[in-house]
Amino acid sequence: MKDTKLIQIESLLLGVLCITALLGAYAYLYFTPLTLIRLVAPLMLGLLLFLPKAEYDKPYFLTIAFYFLYTLHTVVMSVFYCEYISLIDVLNYVLGMSIVIVTLTVTYSQPQAIFKFFYRFSLVALSLLIIFAWVERLADWHLKGATCMQVGYTGDRLPCGFWANANDFAVVLTFFLLFMLAYAKNVLKKGRLFAAAFFIATFATLVMLKCRIAMSVTVLFAIYYYRDFLRKYLKIILPLLLLGGAALLVLFLTKGTSSGTVRLNLYEYALLSIRDSYFLGFGAKMERVYYTWLNNATLFHNDINTHSFLFEMVISSGLFIFILYLLLLCFLEKKIGERGKNEFYLLLPAYVILLFAPSSSVDLWFHYLFFAVAVGYIPFSKTATIR
Repeated sequence: MKDTKLIQIESLLLGVLCITALLGAYAYLYFTPLTLIRLVAPLMLGLLLFLPKAEYDKPYFLTIAFYFLYTLHTVVMSVFYCEYISLIDVLNYVLGMSIVIVTLTVTYSQPQAIFKFFYRFSLVALSLLIIFAWVERLADWHLKGATCMQVGYTGDRLPCGFWANANDFAVVLTFFLLFMLAYAKNVLKKGRLFAAAFFIATFATLVMLKCRIAMSVTVLFAIYYYRDFLRKYLKIILPLLLLGGAALLVLFLTKGTSSGTVRLNLYEYALLSIRDSYFLGFGAKMERVYYTWLNNATLFHNDINTHSFLFEMVISSGLFIFILYLLLLCFLEKKIGERGKNEFYLLLPAYVILLFAPSSSVDLWFHYLFFAVAVGYIPFSKTATIR
């Protein structure tokens, strides 16, 4: 009875956290009091003291230690550039750390129950968000936080959901899809038709959202997901794979030449910022200020967003934090791989690649939750029956 109540409480905590992360940084634009949702995750940290002790391991402690150091360092560096930084930007870093700590701690406490809950949440959320995306597109109706609702916007009015742009929407959809199908195949042993239905529905939505990175990740995940089937019918399917690969390549080359050049310039100068910040970073959300300082419209075409969580970290937190993050990712991937090279093994690499799509990953709160759940596979795999 006590375990059942504990599972219900922890599932409720994670459910509130999921909804908070989905509503995100722009929720206050829809309803002003929703500004307070920024406090939900930090306040939940206190509730962790009342949870029973779980068996924490090295991946848990290293992940928590990194996010604490990353947040503390970024907040301290923000003090030196306080005239450029708003309190809300600093709070976003504290909130991200809180989401990781709460999600990871709850997952370690009851890994089986939490993964089962997150699978169900992913199934429902993915279905509803796909419907939402198509309604938004067909009705040309958007929430206030969408970029297309800004005065003077003349681009394509793509669905943005609860986020600033279509890429953010696409990344969240892909997060849900990858976890849901990894769980469905390796834990629930669901068949290929179940996965195919969601692959097709999600991929069609990603095409509509025009997010090439999310489309590419989804295709690569699908190939790995159906690897046994593809080996069996390779001669028949190979031409289709080559045709699909060629289509994606043409899409990248014809639609992404200009934006690709701009992004390469953004990444190059993000690395050069290491020298300008003396390896320490400039503080919270300073990438926009840094690119503005450079005052080079030819290089960036007035785009002052990093379009990469990794390079965002370089500018805001410096070289040492960036190197620690890469080492942490390699260590966690190694630990996950020790539990088996199934679809869960792809979640962290997919996570890193997908975060090259959003304009600003710090504003995309859900990615912190997905990262913690991906790491939570380590305790989950110790007791689950994995295919």
